[in-house]
Amino acid sequence: MSNPWVILNSVEQSIKEKIENYGVELGKWPEIKINYGIKTGYNDAFIINEETRNTIISSCGSSAEREMTANLIRPILRGRDIKRNSYTWAGYYIILTYFDSHKFLKEKCPSIFKYLSRFESQLKNRGQCRYLSNGKTRKPSDADYPGYPGMHHWLELDNCPSSKYLDVFDNRIIAWQRITQENCFCITQKGMLVLDSMAFISVPEKMLNNLCIILNSKLFYYWMRKNVHEYGESGFRLSNQFVEIFPAVLDAVDNDEDIYKKYHLTAEEINVVENTK
Repeated sequence: MSNPWVILNSVEQSIKEKIENYGVELGKWPEIKINYGIKTGYNDAFIINEETRNTIISSCGSSAEREMTANLIRPILRGRDIKRNSYTWAGYYIILTYFDSHKFLKEKCPSIFKYLSRFESQLKNRGQCRYLSNGKTRKPSDADYPGYPGMHHWLELDNCPSSKYLDVFDNRIIAWQRITQENCFCITQKGMLVLDSMAFISVPEKMLNNLCIILNSKLFYYWMRKNVHEYGESGFRLSNQFVEIFPAVLDAVDNDEDIYKKYHLTAEEINVVENTK
């Protein structure tokens, strides 16, 4: 990504240089992984409320099916649920039919299969179910033909998340809304997933709090105003690519004052940051 900083005065130029000199871009930290949330391709089928979840699980015919079904239905956050340092879960769940799960759903999780079958025509009509990434379709004569024409089976989520990929949500993560008026990052509970209107950072537990404090700081807001593109009246398009290039110091910090010290800002520079609107 090209350097997005615009024309700066001398004080702003000094702040820019200090951020870049004392921090290291998050995308260069080997312990950190930044990704988009889960894309379903059709939320009406895969995103359900508590009542529907309970109905699906209660219709299971055995304890083994109930356990497996419950493991495939997990709580999920939407972008609107996120606040700075917190979130309000609205009681929604996602049916986690990961890549290749269609091979066992009908036999081992018939309650999920029956529920998703209500939306079969809509799910089959998704672009990823009809086509490969190159716009073509598989042919039955292809050696690796798995029985569907596109990138994944109609029963499965878009973007083909693997079961192993979804394991990242077994840990706490830092999540944020990608279209936002301000920097609002929060740490989730273990087992909580996020939709693709959001992005998230997977980071070792010992680094979570410090990084979240920095991302919610006034310095990050200042940096965001100088680097991130505005998205009409909705705010800023704070995509993972922009978060990846933020030069962070991952030392112990408790507040903005600590952060200013880590970046060696002067009183004049702090005043500029504090008064950024």
